[in-house]
Amino acid sequence: CGIEEVASECFKGVSVQLCTVHKKRELQSKVRPRDKALFSSELKEVFSMESSVRSSREGVERMKAFCARWGRSYPFLLKFRESPRLPFYFTYLDYAPEVRPFIYSTNWVERFNRQIKKAVSYKAALPSVDSALYLIGLVALNATYLHRKIGNLSAGLIEFGRSSSGA
Repeated sequence: CGIEEVASECFKGVSVQLCTVHKKRELQSKVRPRDKALFSSELKEVFSMESSVRSSREGVERMKAFCARWGRSYPFLLKFRESPRLPFYFTYLDYAPEVRPFIYSTNWVERFNRQIKKAVSYKAALPSVDSALYLIGLVALNATYLHRKIGNLSAGLIEFGRSSSGA
């Protein structure tokens, strides 16, 4: 049972996005040096945030074609192509192009979690849930990287970042 199943069970209707940056690094680390440049270039196209890719389904299909093409040389890709987790790497494509860069990678979430852990380690004890939430709120307010502006997004164009195309 992975995090995506737990999140879906606890939060009905949640969208799960796994980190594409980490997946690309993992895949590239298993490729022979002579193939690395072409492999990386094609992999970058698969994970592209361009607006012509309109849905996570289309992203998954592009990845499956990529895995089929490279699978003869790298059998681990054939296994990844059939992974039930594959769609969770393309959730960002179901969102408006202006929002995609913010959810494409989970690095900022991981950074935020590290800052919370660091803040909690300074406290001997948190006497209540409210004090823990207050501390997390303070960390969030002081985290300047969380205050990035998302272009010229208008509420009429998207609802909570979800693409208005119905994807």
